[in-house]
Amino acid sequence: MEKNNFIDQGIIIRALEEKDLEKADSFMEFGNSLIDEDAPVVINSSISLEEERKWLESRLAETKKNNQVFFFAEKNGEVIGISNLSLLGGKRNHVASFGISIKNGYRGIGLGYRLMEGIIKEAKEKMRSLKIIKLSALSINQPAISLYEKCGFKEAARVPEQIFHKGELVDEVIMLLYV
Repeated sequence: MEKNNFIDQGIIIRALEEKDLEKADSFMEFGNSLIDEDAPVVINSSISLEEERKWLESRLAETKKNNQVFFFAEKNGEVIGISNLSLLGGKRNHVASFGISIKNGYRGIGLGYRLMEGIIKEAKEKMRSLKIIKLSALSINQPAISLYEKCGFKEAARVPEQIFHKGELVDEVIMLLYV
């Protein structure tokens, strides 16, 4: 992928590389910031630096096998957004699970759309078996659902009271994109 950037804002979007293991602390801080704000994501406990390094190493290994595509956005070396697509494998090797998170303060500027646009394009090129991209969203996260719809995803299912968020059970929305 070409480096997509918001030049005027100093934001760069790119694929994860081996050298990025050196900035595992920035990825850890990013993930922990989502937990601290109780963002509408499924992770709910802080991540240690060791856990983050291991997770990044596994993402790189899967990327090298073309089983995953992982992009992130950074500004002045700080991770402000991540997105990944991972093939499910086995008899579902034509389906990839999609995830995206944007740091508070950087939402609503088109960053999510640019990350999704780039990662889907890259996945189509690298994952030959890919036919379906699947994602899960909290029903209360309307900005995310609107973004997914803008990118062509359609709601396939709604599972009632599936996720506990801010003291309430909320529906999980399953969305699909056929590529």
